[in-house]
Amino acid sequence: VSTRLVDLFCGAGLFGVSLAATGRFASVLGLELGLDSVESAGRNAQANGVGALCHFEPTDLAFSAEPPTALATALAPQASSAQASELVVLIDPPRAGLSGAMRATLRKSSARVLIYVSCDAQTLGRDLADMCGTEGAGSAFRLAKVTPVDLTPHAARVETVCLLWRPSSV
Repeated sequence: VSTRLVDLFCGAGLFGVSLAATGRFASVLGLELGLDSVESAGRNAQANGVGALCHFEPTDLAFSAEPPTALATALAPQASSAQASELVVLIDPPRAGLSGAMRATLRKSSARVLIYVSCDAQTLGRDLADMCGTEGAGSAFRLAKVTPVDLTPHAARVETVCLLWRPSSV
């Protein structure tokens, strides 16, 4: 079984390209609203020798109803057992966090592992409560690990990296 990575709010591909270079993923798909960022991510992947593994698409991730087609397709289970793969999702949203629709979409996704990078503890708490709580459609994630990262020592904020998982894919 291969593992594919979906990098949401990928920006210029920092996380997706870096993780592609580890050799642990059969493919990396990065989704981001800004076309300039998507183009930069593609150049970043080529420059780091992982262009064949990585694909980046402009996609509106701030949706409020149904997820965009690119996102729905990326988060869906693979169609046949010959294409079976495990899905890991990495999200690094803006300070406002995830929309309610995005949280619901992630809960209903086929992802077994979710890595959440946050720059705002308040929105992180809200998002984790929705994705790990007992209410809502889809299988809840479990919070396995939280690591604060102080990138700007003189600022009041820290980045927080969370590892979430669920026992089996949906």
